[in-house]
Amino acid sequence: MAPLSRLALGVCACLVSGCAVQVLETGDYAESFAPAGAARVVLSGREGDVVVRGADLNDVSIRGTQYSVGATRRSAREGLRDAVLDATYGADELSLQFAPPFERWGLVDLELNQVSTLPRGMGLSVSVESGNIDVDALEGELDLETVEGDISIDDLGPSFVRAEVGPGVLRYAVGLTGFHIECVAEEGGTVEVDPALIGAAQHTEPDGTLVITYGDDPSKRVELKTTGGRIEVALSAGVP
Repeated sequence: MAPLSRLALGVCACLVSGCAVQVLETGDYAESFAPAGAARVVLSGREGDVVVRGADLNDVSIRGTQYSVGATRRSAREGLRDAVLDATYGADELSLQFAPPFERWGLVDLELNQVSTLPRGMGLSVSVESGNIDVDALEGELDLETVEGDISIDDLGPSFVRAEVGPGVLRYAVGLTGFHIECVAEEGGTVEVDPALIGAAQHTEPDGTLVITYGDDPSKRVELKTTGGRIEVALSAGVP
């Protein structure tokens, strides 16, 4: 698990410096943020799994698991207060960053492994070194990347999507509206297209990019990439 491995680094550093960290405390993280006009949410500064669902609601609701280690159970519990996300509002985005105080670095962590919900019309940007990303029912722009992990997207929205995995699996499900999907598979990666996408045309560009199109006006643009892994393109389960 990514959080425990990062906490272990803090524990080892503390042991070397002479303190005796022995206690691990965990807790459920649940916090809501007002979008305040933001078109997308940007999650940064953390690792591990991310699970996000679009819903008919007004607030950004983030759920996960907090981790904290300390010399005593009390100090470990107090550390959970720093295992949170800091919110910053930009012109069109809500940035949620995990940035604990310097003295807590390596001693607290946060994993967003429970189901978080965003207003359906919002977009999402997530980039992690290690962890799976699972997104469903968001209609805004998606920009998702994991170096070590899988990505699963069930997408019925009209907005641009970019997703990239390393040697993992990138599962992308799209509705039967006009779309233009570009699939890039490098270093032995493969692309699989579900036969259920009846009527979708396929061709391969000179550079090896597989292009899948559907409809007379394919305004929906999608870019999928894997390095040594597998891309799976299928019909969304949300399509009757």
